[in-house]
Amino acid sequence: IVMIALHSYAWLRYSSIVAGRPRSRLDRLVVPILAAVAAVGALTGLFLPGAVRVHTFEPIGAVYRSAVTTPAGDAAYALLLGTLAAPISRFARAWRRGVPNAGVQLVALLCLTALGANDALVASGLYSAPYVVDIAFLLPVAAVGYALTTRFVEDARAHAALRDGLQQQVAERTAELGRAQEDGGP
Repeated sequence: IVMIALHSYAWLRYSSIVAGRPRSRLDRLVVPILAAVAAVGALTGLFLPGAVRVHTFEPIGAVYRSAVTTPAGDAAYALLLGTLAAPISRFARAWRRGVPNAGVQLVALLCLTALGANDALVASGLYSAPYVVDIAFLLPVAAVGYALTTRFVEDARAHAALRDGLQQQVAERTAELGRAQEDGGP
């Protein structure tokens, strides 16, 4: 629960940076809620009473041992997944405005959220399937890595263009100075 709360906070902050928007009123409201849920999850047995459920998914021979959640724990998990709606919305708006790589990050976060919901439903015993959110974390990591690499390459190209422009200006000014000196100027 604590790690999910921290992850949700990180997505809130990161999406506000990518979207080019300062922290919103929603962020200022959600962050204390995330902190409270994390604190309750870490310090009490309200969400996770300490029991372990063994879940077997026969088609792939996987055996999982996961913490049993209380109804309050299921609600906390749903709330934490729900907080990802704000970053998803921000990435969608940024993508529509043409912000580079916002669409890639939107798809990655949507997949992570859907697979996190899958794991929540499996953990609550509503149906039997493998846990997949661990693998799903690779999608946002790859999306952010792709976005940062793309940005780095674009910045390098912009710096090269600036350097070339400055070199051309220096050459032109040097030629002008040479002509002025040949014409007998100062």
